[in-house]
Amino acid sequence: MKKVILSLFLLFFLTGCTAEYKLDIDNTSVKETILINIKDSKLGLEGKNILKNSKQKVFNDSSDYYIQNFNKSGNKFNINYNYIHDIDKFSGTSFIEECYPEYSIINNQDVLVINTGEEFVCYNKFGNEKIENTKIVISTKLNVLNNNADKINGNRYIWNIDESNYYDKPIIMKIDKSNANNESTFLLGIISLIIIIVGVLIYLFVKFKRIKNNSI
Repeated sequence: MKKVILSLFLLFFLTGCTAEYKLDIDNTSVKETILINIKDSKLGLEGKNILKNSKQKVFNDSSDYYIQNFNKSGNKFNINYNYIHDIDKFSGTSFIEECYPEYSIINNQDVLVINTGEEFVCYNKFGNEKIENTKIVISTKLNVLNNNADKINGNRYIWNIDESNYYDKPIIMKIDKSNANNESTFLLGIISLIIIIVGVLIYLFVKFKRIKNNSI
């Protein structure tokens, strides 16, 4: 097994927990978030120390690490890993690679396409110990051309994975990026125009002051 997020997945699947994996996609970025809730009594002090002292790489061959946050709520220990990818450079995540070994991501100027294999292999990765529930949520205000989400709530596309469907739960998502690129170009144009106008006004003001001073 790859060492990308080894300690995370060991505790993830061996302690009976639930998880939510999120991708928030906007005009410029893809924010990746992994939320894990573990029963505090099952994790124990040793498990907490392992998590807190183990930085998780974004990719196995990367020097970038997830930002980590931990807190306790009631009888749950909550773990939060997040990282922000540039939308034009997004080509996958450790989670996708680990749990969907067969996947493809097409990312060009016009579209972002995410396709995975059918089986969510992390469900059976550690034998008899099973995950209770995994929720995958992709959120975007961009135009979604195709998807196979179980549920759509506004701009949130949701897949629920459990014992009844883990063997046949591919993730399919096709997003139109062309509008995002047009909006970015338009915004850049507006900002450039404002800078030019401000520059002209400053020039005219300075010139007026100089003429006024010379006339005195």
